[in-house]
Amino acid sequence: MKKHNTNCRKRIPVMLLAFAALATAVKAQNDFTPSSNDLYIDRLVNPGTPESLSLRDTAGYQAKYASPAAPFSLWGFTGFTFTPSYGFNATVSKTGDGGQTNTNSVTSDLSMIFHQVLLLDTAVAWKNSFGDNTKGNLTNANSIGINITPSFSVLEFLHKEYADDVVLAGLTFGYQHTDQSLRNNKGYSITPSNSYSISPNIVWQRFLYQTADYKLSIASNPAFSELWKDSGGAKPMDVDGGTFSMQERLDFLILKQGPFNGLTLTSGAMWSHAIDQQTVSATNAHFQDWADFTAAVRYCPQDEKGDFKTAVKISYDYTAFRPDTYSNSVNLSVSVPF
Repeated sequence: MKKHNTNCRKRIPVMLLAFAALATAVKAQNDFTPSSNDLYIDRLVNPGTPESLSLRDTAGYQAKYASPAAPFSLWGFTGFTFTPSYGFNATVSKTGDGGQTNTNSVTSDLSMIFHQVLLLDTAVAWKNSFGDNTKGNLTNANSIGINITPSFSVLEFLHKEYADDVVLAGLTFGYQHTDQSLRNNKGYSITPSNSYSISPNIVWQRFLYQTADYKLSIASNPAFSELWKDSGGAKPMDVDGGTFSMQERLDFLILKQGPFNGLTLTSGAMWSHAIDQQTVSATNAHFQDWADFTAAVRYCPQDEKGDFKTAVKISYDYTAFRPDTYSNSVNLSVSVPF
């Protein structure tokens, strides 16, 4: 792999901004996909990306995995990465009404680094959900939202340099507006709603095994999310609720030269616990538990200069153990640094 000269990075606290999923009572129906922390871990696992280099501020690591010598710069911002994605989710009701909801989502994520200190990552997402059940209810909902997360590198803040470990502490702020329509034998109605969320979270990522050809990474992501939602329409209603989640993830990265260079295989699981959630129905959702299981393939090969550039990822997620629903999701994303 060809090496490049890089700008000397001082050992200073690294502040990060990333977008994260909107925290909601029903993850499959309300979250943005993919989540910010998954995007972070994707880029931390691949050496040579802006996040991986900035957070592992060691001379040996940067010499081995060098970034482009002359990155694009705008008003002091560099390390730009644009990640558009498309997701599809199918949620099936377990309550006996035969209900099913399908959701299409489109997310645009743009990240940039300011003087190797601040990384601003902002995402805007649009979603459309439609569903029906055996009671003759037809629903359709359109949502648009934005999320921003300020985070900082704990190890950098403590002046600890570890090429194998990254610890991020963040606080996510989210907003989403939804217009939902309902059509049945009683008529037609539209209910607008606004959701506000805040979510403190931690991301820890470490390489368990490293050679010149292969890397094995583990990541943990505990988070707590609090959501406030106000709905208008014929029956105005305000609800709020919290969700604690713990995500564990394994990534196997192939660096060996050949057709699989830059291929990452991912498996993960996340446990979620609802905390005193206010619900219109299904009162057992106040303190319910559920789990998500994920498998993904990400391809980010090196270019002729030895840099890691455009990455394509496809993932599958299954939500299980909820008393009211189960769901299947697929997501396709493309990350392009410039």
